[in-house]
Amino acid sequence: MSAGLAREYDGADLYHEPWLLLIPFVASTVTSFLLYSLVYMAGLRRFIERPAFGRMYISFLSLYWMTGPIAWFYAIPVERFMSAGNSTIANLYLLALVSLWRVMLITRVVHVLFGASVVAAFWLVMLFADSVALGTLLLTPIPIINVMGGVRLSASENAIQSAALLVFLFGGFSWLVWLLGGIVIGVIARRDWKVPSVEPMQSSRIGWVVWALPICVILGLFGLLPFKQPEQQLRHAVEDDLAKNRIEEAIQLMSKHVHDDFPPHWVPPPHLAYRDPRPKLLDVLKVVAETDSAAWVQKVFADKLESDVSNYSFGIRHRWAFDWDAVEKDRFLSVMERLPQGGAIVSRHADVFLEIAKSAGEDGELRARICSLLSKAGHEIPDPSQSNGER
Repeated sequence: MSAGLAREYDGADLYHEPWLLLIPFVASTVTSFLLYSLVYMAGLRRFIERPAFGRMYISFLSLYWMTGPIAWFYAIPVERFMSAGNSTIANLYLLALVSLWRVMLITRVVHVLFGASVVAAFWLVMLFADSVALGTLLLTPIPIINVMGGVRLSASENAIQSAALLVFLFGGFSWLVWLLGGIVIGVIARRDWKVPSVEPMQSSRIGWVVWALPICVILGLFGLLPFKQPEQQLRHAVEDDLAKNRIEEAIQLMSKHVHDDFPPHWVPPPHLAYRDPRPKLLDVLKVVAETDSAAWVQKVFADKLESDVSNYSFGIRHRWAFDWDAVEKDRFLSVMERLPQGGAIVSRHADVFLEIAKSAGEDGELRARICSLLSKAGHEIPDPSQSNGER
């Protein structure tokens, strides 16, 4: 739970989402059992004297939980003194450091507890660690691949994508190596595994003070969360409203505050670099354009719109030609007409709107509105007869 506090306190609203503190406990219990079962099965033909499965697992789990304190590195508030991209990179380096420590410690645990050689212990631990890393990568949302999607990524999203691709490539190739080594250890190798004998302790009872100290610390920290997480509580409230499509309430709440009232580098949904972003950007922009929203709120969502306009494959041109019906096209143009940043976006991406104007079909009203936007931005209006001839 202390590892969960270190990981989540600066990002999640733990007062409203306390279940996040249980994730490390559940994850460590499940993964420890899976790794323990893998090592135990690999040693079935190696043990000189087979240990009791359940009793040995309790010892293994106790040592497995000793990887928890290293997760306190996640409590370093790098977002407070680094840019968005650099703070993401720093967190990824901390993740790598914690992962390396855990592999080294658990390798030592397997070596001592099961009596396996260091090489055998390391190979089995790496087979399991690589499998968990690849499985987590497949289940965790990551930004769309830039080369294939044409999506412009932020510095943070680019760092996450690069790390994910690195893990996928090297982890995918090395997994076969760890698997073959695991088969050799479990089936072919003949070295015996001797579980060390340990004299019983005089007393196996843990004093109440040992339990009381960490429990009081965790409960005390949790009791402070309602007063020490105003940024995270605001973030949770806005994201909850957006997730439930209460867009107007979310925009009003954001407009009552300045950007610094939220966690550092926080960007509200939708996240266009991920698949199936919710809510729809045009739905949010419609509310932003039609209400008295704060300037910073307008800029945040206008930047998202400009990023979408500048993309080719998954951007406005693609949606205009294939995905949008007349209602959505009208909504897009209404946003561009009413959004204070709309004229600047049209000016910087006039080529996109010129192409849209040429492909507007027989709908003269839509073409006229596009031409009006281009004219206000100081660009030449296309000749409809010329565009008809080209078609």
